[in-house]
Amino acid sequence: MTRRRKNYISSDDQKLWDSITRDVRPLKDRPAAPPLPKNSHPGKGAARAVEDVFSQHMSAFGYDAKPQEMGPPAALVSPALDRRQQRKLARGHKPIDSRIDLHGLTQQKAFTRLCGHIASAVSRGERAVLVITGKGGRHRAQSGDDPVAFRRRDSFDLGSGVLKRMVPIWLESPQLSALVHSYGPAHDTHGGDGALYVLLRRRR
Repeated sequence: MTRRRKNYISSDDQKLWDSITRDVRPLKDRPAAPPLPKNSHPGKGAARAVEDVFSQHMSAFGYDAKPQEMGPPAALVSPALDRRQQRKLARGHKPIDSRIDLHGLTQQKAFTRLCGHIASAVSRGERAVLVITGKGGRHRAQSGDDPVAFRRRDSFDLGSGVLKRMVPIWLESPQLSALVHSYGPAHDTHGGDGALYVLLRRRR
């Protein structure tokens, strides 16, 4: 008995396929999507691989799934947080409604959490948020969703003051500029140059 080949296609099947695809034409100026990775060990490593492919697909069509460093902002979202407001926040005369600690996170996770926290804060009617970025200094993340063997360098080595430099840029990004009124450095009692006071716009 002759074994049938795995990928055998009958002549009838081939004719049917040819008739279906006869008029198919590739789209002009449309890049091909990268192939999906072959992962023989599904799990957290596979999730990271899928995330990478998602980013590649987005980039292929002109989108960016991750925050990018664009250089220092040309201007603040709106007038900088004035000294009177800073003094009120530092002395407790103006309450800090919530705080978020981004210290120790990768850029991707920090950006996602910051956007989510500020959006939720605005929906709750909050006006002042303390954002903790850390003062910088090279260190390595001690926790993460992926096993160490599957982590990439940008997930493992957070660099020197990356979040401290990036958060002001993110606050002026399209995702957050409509929600943020102004921001400025926190008082030493609230983290000093490793934190920011962020005033939110009133909910309309």
